[in-house]
Amino acid sequence: MPRKGENIRKRKDGRWEGRYTVAHVELEKPVVRSVYGKTYLETKQKLTEARIRAMTIKRAEDGRSRETYAVYTVEEAAGEWLLRIQATRKYATYVKYKNCYARHLRSLVGEWDVKRLNREKLQEVLEQYFSSQTASSSIRHSLICVLNQIIAHGAAACHMPVFVLENHSAKAASPPVKVFSHREQSVIINALYQNTTPGKLGIILCLFTGLRLGEICSLRWNDIDFTSETLHVNRTVQRIEAEGHRARTALLESEPKSRSSRRGIPLSRNMVRLLKEWQAAHVPKHSADYIIHADGPMEPRTYQYFFQSFLKEIGVEYKNFHVLRHTFATNCVESGMDVKSLSELLGHSDVKITLNRYVHPSLEMKRSQLESLDSIYGHIMGQQSDRF
Repeated sequence: MPRKGENIRKRKDGRWEGRYTVAHVELEKPVVRSVYGKTYLETKQKLTEARIRAMTIKRAEDGRSRETYAVYTVEEAAGEWLLRIQATRKYATYVKYKNCYARHLRSLVGEWDVKRLNREKLQEVLEQYFSSQTASSSIRHSLICVLNQIIAHGAAACHMPVFVLENHSAKAASPPVKVFSHREQSVIINALYQNTTPGKLGIILCLFTGLRLGEICSLRWNDIDFTSETLHVNRTVQRIEAEGHRARTALLESEPKSRSSRRGIPLSRNMVRLLKEWQAAHVPKHSADYIIHADGPMEPRTYQYFFQSFLKEIGVEYKNFHVLRHTFATNCVESGMDVKSLSELLGHSDVKITLNRYVHPSLEMKRSQLESLDSIYGHIMGQQSDRF
C-alpha cells in the first residue's frame, strides 16, 4: 500500500516503486513514470531526483519535446513535509499538523500543482473556505501556518521562489480570563489541607507553582529536589490520536511543551514541609512513583473531572483547571514579582505571553496602586498627604 502523499509502494517482488507525473506535450495529458529501489529511502531519493530532472528539461523550440515539467501536487509536498515533521518534531506536533492538513487543506488544494500555485488564488480559496466554515481565529491561524510551511517545502523541492499567505482576519478580542478571587482561594486552600489526598496535593502544587495540567499529571517524586528545594519540570502528558494502535487515542508522555517549559521552580518552605510530610507518611523511600497517580501518569481529563467535583463539593463556582495557573500568575504580580521572573516560572518563551495572557490585576490591586500615588502628588503640590 503506498504511503499517503508520497506515491511510494513496496512491490510483490520485494522492490520499492516510486511514481511521479510529467506533462506530455503531444498527448496534452499527464504521463506516469516510475523509479525503483531496494529500499524505501533509496527509492525516495531517486524519486526526488527524477522530479527535479523532469522539471529542468526545457521545451524544444519546435515544441516537440516530450517532457517539460513534473506535476508535483500539494498532496505530495504535504506528505514529504509531514515525514520531516514526524522525524524532527514532537509526535503531538506531527499529529496536530497532519490532522490540520487532512481535515481542511487536502480537499481544498491537495490536487493543485505546486509550480502553478498562485498567491492571490490561494488566498481567495482560503477566505471562501473560512467564510463557509465560520472558522475561528485559531483555526485560520493554524491552516495558514501549515499551508505556508507546505508551500515552502514544495518551492524548495522545485527550486522556485516561495511566497507567504497572510491572515487577513481581524483578531477577535479575547474574552476576559477568570481567576479565583481571594475569598474563593481561601475556601479552596482550607479544603485542600483537610484530609489531603494525592489529588488534592496536586491542586496545591498547581496553585502555588503554576504548573500546567499535563505537567502535574506526569510529575514524579524524583522531580523534586529536597536539597535545593526545587521542583523540576521534565515532562508532560496528553491524550492524542495514536497511529498503529488498536485504540484511536493513547496517553502520550513526552518532553515539555517547549525548551523554556523545561524549568526549575523554587519551592517555598511551607511547600517543602508539606511535601516531605506527605512523602514520609504515604510514599515508599526513594520511590520514583508519580505524585498524584502512583501507577503511571494521570489521565488529564480524569484529573479535570476530579477538580470539577472538588469545587462543587466545597461550594465554589466551577472554573476550568487552567484558572489555577492564571490565579498563581496574578498572585505573583500582586505580591510585587517582576514579570521576567514570573515568565520563567511559568515556562514562557516570551514575557509578552505572560503579560497578555496571564497577568490579571484585580480591582483591589489597581486601587492600591493608585492610592500609592497620594504621597507623590502631595509632595508635588507641597500639601499635607491627607489632602489627597
